[in-house]
Amino acid sequence: MKKTLNENNSIETNWKTILLVLASTVVGGFILIFSLFKSIENTQQIKVDPLADANQLTKKRIEIFSNDESFYYDVYIADDEESRATGLMNIKTLPENEGMLFIFPDSQPRSFWMKNTYLPLDIIFFDSSMKFINSHENAQPLNESLRYNSEEPAKYALELNAGMAERLELNSESTLIIVD
Repeated sequence: MKKTLNENNSIETNWKTILLVLASTVVGGFILIFSLFKSIENTQQIKVDPLADANQLTKKRIEIFSNDESFYYDVYIADDEESRATGLMNIKTLPENEGMLFIFPDSQPRSFWMKNTYLPLDIIFFDSSMKFINSHENAQPLNESLRYNSEEPAKYALELNAGMAERLELNSESTLIIVD
């Protein structure tokens, strides 16, 4: 009888060990599978250095004059077809007082969209005299279905971080000046 009791104890101890090993294996397997999926996901993400082509773009200081106040921003200039087509696509961060100024060769109705644009932006349109036309606040990142249009022919479009247009309190007297 004593021998049987020891055998039962031994079997019980073995089952506990087996269950512990099995549970550890299952948890370890889940961790491994999760790590593999995360690794695959990371390799499929677009790896973009913020403003990777910035060394090819001119950066200028602009002034927005509105309601007897001046607001200054350092902006990248998009003044050729390629830079205007790319804009701020694939950029994940933008310092508060920076943006991009699109300069077109002529004035005409303009339309912007947010293809591959990760940042919520304010899009501000100016005419050939650099007078404010209209703005679109908080353009939706990565939304290709919405279009943000100028209400009149525009020669300039300014993209700033979302919330900046509200701070500027833009009106029909607001102007854009390229400082340098």
